[in-house]
Amino acid sequence: MGCSVSLQEGVSLQDYLTEEQQTEIRHEYINGTTHALGGASAAHNLIAGNVFAVLHAAARNSSCQVFMADMKVYLKIAGEDVFYYPDLLVSCNPEDNEKILTVTDLGEGVI
Repeated sequence: MGCSVSLQEGVSLQDYLTEEQQTEIRHEYINGTTHALGGASAAHNLIAGNVFAVLHAAARNSSCQVFMADMKVYLKIAGEDVFYYPDLLVSCNPEDNEKILTVTDLGEGVI
């Protein structure tokens, strides 16, 4: 994830999803609170790139896909709605081809 640079509280889920489509700034959403994301450092990008390369090689010849940046993930944790933009994401669900990936089970297979 990038560096969180601003915070807004009391945002409805629908408002978040609508506003996110209309802005170039990415925001993570945690149960009504949004966090605008800033850029990452060169070191951060080098580390993420190296980890992506290792995971991508490991996922070759499997049903898993490795995504890097700009993939929004929706989670429901303890009844709270959460949207993140992880630096890296590995999904082994062949149905994960949407712009927003939904993780319904935080058990095995979720990295």
